[in-house]
Amino acid sequence: MIKWIVAFSILWGEVQGQELTSFKYQHPQMGTVFRVILIADQASTADIAAENAFSRLDQLNQILSDYLPDSEVNLLDNQSGDGAWHAVSTDLWTVLKISKQIFNQSGGAFDVTVGPLSRLWRRAFRRQYFPNKSDLHQAKVKVNSRYIRIKKYDTAVKLKHAGMELDFGGIGKGYALDQMAEIFRTSGINQFLIDGGGDILCGAAPPNDIGWKVQLPNDSILILENQAIATSGDRYQFLEHDGIQYSHLIDPRTGYGIQDQETITVITEKATQADAWASAFSILSSKERVHVLRRRWGKSLQLFTFKT
Repeated sequence: MIKWIVAFSILWGEVQGQELTSFKYQHPQMGTVFRVILIADQASTADIAAENAFSRLDQLNQILSDYLPDSEVNLLDNQSGDGAWHAVSTDLWTVLKISKQIFNQSGGAFDVTVGPLSRLWRRAFRRQYFPNKSDLHQAKVKVNSRYIRIKKYDTAVKLKHAGMELDFGGIGKGYALDQMAEIFRTSGINQFLIDGGGDILCGAAPPNDIGWKVQLPNDSILILENQAIATSGDRYQFLEHDGIQYSHLIDPRTGYGIQDQETITVITEKATQADAWASAFSILSSKERVHVLRRRWGKSLQLFTFKT
């Protein structure tokens, strides 16, 4: 688990003629608790910004959650395979567009159509049984982001095959962090930290400091400014079958849980990208990771791997 470390006093003192204070907030959503630190000159400014950001978070959960029966994504799933184009919100259209791009760049390791497999494996972990091959096959044939059609200049999408189920568990929190950060910056607050259950987005460095202190799973400390950091695989769960341990992290290309016990941490500029690529790199082999990093990212993404 990635942790942020509060290593400053509540009152910053005067900076450029203003007395800046840190304000802390938290809000449960998306199966975790979102925690925020804002540095502002007035409590009212911070309070309003936090309230607006958490309202935006609630709105995104109603759009992207596959746990809410009436969420926008579940309503879209229910129309899969009907052959029609469906108007969707700008947020859903944007997340689908980014997700499909990362699907292509990762060679299918990141796939938001993994929903049928996610539901099957969730049930298996909950009841502690190993899925049979027939059920896995029936779920897997519905999984492939190539079955998502997205209009280029209109917020409309089509899910090609009946029974498709979208799962934004590997990108939703990151997208929410970026949207919350946009609200803070628009409110004039550039110095902030947002923690969405271990996915972290840091704004500008706190006054009189070089950045925000973040602790990696191996207890080393990083100093971050205007960067996002996300981890995947830190709570390792598995089912054992025929002497092989299968993780709760599903490879959409095979339909099975991965077998490597690693924690993946990614640092990049946007939380959406950090969240999604932490998920993708957890699925990719070591050789595949090297290829993707060289071809796609260069030095704009940092990748850390830790054996668990």
